[in-house]
Amino acid sequence: MADTSKITKIVSVFLNGKRLAIKSAEYTPSKTPNEAVPGLAAGEILGFSQGESQPAKVDCTLAHTDGLSMQEYKSVADATISMQTNGGKTYTMGQASYMDHEQLSGSEWKVTFASLRDAEQAGA
Repeated sequence: MADTSKITKIVSVFLNGKRLAIKSAEYTPSKTPNEAVPGLAAGEILGFSQGESQPAKVDCTLAHTDGLSMQEYKSVADATISMQTNGGKTYTMGQASYMDHEQLSGSEWKVTFASLRDAEQAGA
């Protein structure tokens, strides 16, 4: 079980080594959920099988700056995205690609990237 004495958050996101001008970021690690295999008797569970793998994803809310190119973000493919927390932990997504975006709202633009390869590295 994790030590919860220090709560951390993502403080920086890098796309191929370039720091993004983010206002916030939400990271969801990849997963392969287990699914129960029911038996004939009511409530009987015979075992578990692996479900469909789900990619890691990061939803970034970017600051809309003069240097922001929406087309550049929409063309991201086979990229490396890393996220760092204020506690020093790093999450990395390899072979990441653009997935989706929302409308430009005020000074913010939300974009989503996904990858089936992700890793976690503990902080100092």
